[in-house]
Amino acid sequence: MSDRPSLLTLLSNQLDLIEDALVDLVAQVPVRHNDWSRHSGVLVVAPNFSFGPLDEKAKAGRISAHKAWERWKAHLDLLLTNVPKADAAPVRTALSSLDQWIGLSGSNWSLSPQHAHNAATIRQHTSALRHFLEVLAITGNAETLAVPDTNALIANPEAGDYGIFGGGDPVTVVFLPTVLGELDRLKIVHRNEDFRKKVESIIRRLKEFQRRGDVTEGVRAQGNVSVRFVAHEPRFEQTLPWLDKDNEDDRIIAATLELQRENPSARVLLVTADINHQNKAAAALIPFEEPPPPVSGQAKESKAQ
Repeated sequence: MSDRPSLLTLLSNQLDLIEDALVDLVAQVPVRHNDWSRHSGVLVVAPNFSFGPLDEKAKAGRISAHKAWERWKAHLDLLLTNVPKADAAPVRTALSSLDQWIGLSGSNWSLSPQHAHNAATIRQHTSALRHFLEVLAITGNAETLAVPDTNALIANPEAGDYGIFGGGDPVTVVFLPTVLGELDRLKIVHRNEDFRKKVESIIRRLKEFQRRGDVTEGVRAQGNVSVRFVAHEPRFEQTLPWLDKDNEDDRIIAATLELQRENPSARVLLVTADINHQNKAAAALIPFEEPPPPVSGQAKESKAQ
């Protein structure tokens, strides 16, 4: 079984780091009292306290915290897409409040001259986010979804071998339209005839699953391994902003993120031996694995002999 943490675990761990960094940052910045009494006859609606001037260290800390926070928040925004408004409301409130703390905003009504009070307020907001991640973790089936890219399928097209990623628990191998389209292209345009024949053999294997039932819902492949075909391309208006819809690896990353969003409690793995694809997966907080060693195919050959 893969020991790589799920997206929800990664987000929870990163939230811990962001929380600690933010508490330390706020403790470094002086808090001043806003004396509105000098505005006699004028009603001033503003917080009683605000952050004082920032030194160079505090400015650098704010930049670093903001960068980590925005990257983390982009992933949470994706997970919120399919969440009912009533459930999303407290999460968005916590996000908005933490935006003020990380920006060291002058309009933060929760700010206190007491560092312990500020730390407790920050941890209260991050606790709401952590609770949301915990709820997602028990929503739906806690299954493993293995998403092979084209090179992984060429290295090992036997769906049954991907069961290794479940450690005995059920695994669903998910085939994306980008990968299926790339296989169709390779069977025609690749200059090596033996390679084209290999790709054609892989496509025949995949078509065999179509004869077993509705592959968009999932059909059994072997043992506790099932396969599922995704019919639609990812929606790039609802994904990480740095992904390029014209790049095939990025489309696979976007589709894998969408799969995670639709199955929040699942452990979604990208299966690829491509180092650049692995690098992009890591940047998108998608756990990845190398293609499994061929086992099922060898067993079939031995049986045939």
